[in-house]
Amino acid sequence: MLHGERFSGPVVTVVATVGQKQCVKECLARPNLCKGINYQRKHLLCEVVSSTEKSESSQDYAKASIEQMDEINSCRACTANQKCVQLKNNSTYCVKDDVDMADCTGYSSISPFLPNGLYRIKLPVVGHVTAFCVMDIDGGGWTVFQRRFDGSENFYRSWAEYKNGFGNITAEFWFGNEKLHHLLSQGSFELRMDMSDFTDQTRYVKYTHVDVMDESSKYTISISGYSGNVGDCFTGNHIINSMKFTTKDQDNDMDASNNCGILFPSGWWHRSCHCSNPNGLYLAGTNDKFGQGINYEPWLGYYYSLRTVRLMVRKVGKKI
Repeated sequence: MLHGERFSGPVVTVVATVGQKQCVKECLARPNLCKGINYQRKHLLCEVVSSTEKSESSQDYAKASIEQMDEINSCRACTANQKCVQLKNNSTYCVKDDVDMADCTGYSSISPFLPNGLYRIKLPVVGHVTAFCVMDIDGGGWTVFQRRFDGSENFYRSWAEYKNGFGNITAEFWFGNEKLHHLLSQGSFELRMDMSDFTDQTRYVKYTHVDVMDESSKYTISISGYSGNVGDCFTGNHIINSMKFTTKDQDNDMDASNNCGILFPSGWWHRSCHCSNPNGLYLAGTNDKFGQGINYEPWLGYYYSLRTVRLMVRKVGKKI
């Protein structure tokens, strides 16, 4: 085991309250899924990962790749959806491995000590995808569907690109409207948006309900239940509730004379046009382009483009 580092993953399953040897066994029992483990000794926490290509520093962790373990060759017959069980007589057999999580809430329910990062989830229709989970804010368990922080990604994209998602999930990205729809279809979800400016001031807004319909509805959004420490843009001024998604090549907003997605370069649930533009141009602070940056009007107005913004959802119950 190499101490002081953890594999970036994605994490595919988490086992709580186990020793290091048992953590190794959890990996070896899944030879067609596990590529390595992260072990957090302080909290007896085992993370099974499906990739060991990238690592990050973490003093609380130790890591080991499957190549560094004593392999159980008889388990090789098990598929990626199976777990190898070894009997007392050393014979083995494969059983269904119920490790799939539907969202980040599933992981946070196992342990409150998991870090932010990449985790594998399984969505209806779509199947397995990698999600970025935020575990250290407001109780954790948040699945991120948008993140901006350095302007490295172009968000002035087409309908197809917003549908399928784009960017680097470890950096700036849009999760994808199709995946977001199927994620939210699994239950009742809340939404949180965190923002910061270039003086390290922060603000957030939170909504007790969010849902996004399928593509036939143009990914119409339903949102309500505002709280936060800055004015409300989504259910207040320029309300986005019941709005269809608009991009530069699909004008679904309520402005009869303009495409808001072109006028204020972005893909978003524009009304006519916006109070907040999380997917606008990365203009880095004060600028002379009205409404074209990453704006949040109740905080810093239409001529200030924020440094960071992050949108994420968390399951709070069954579908109503």
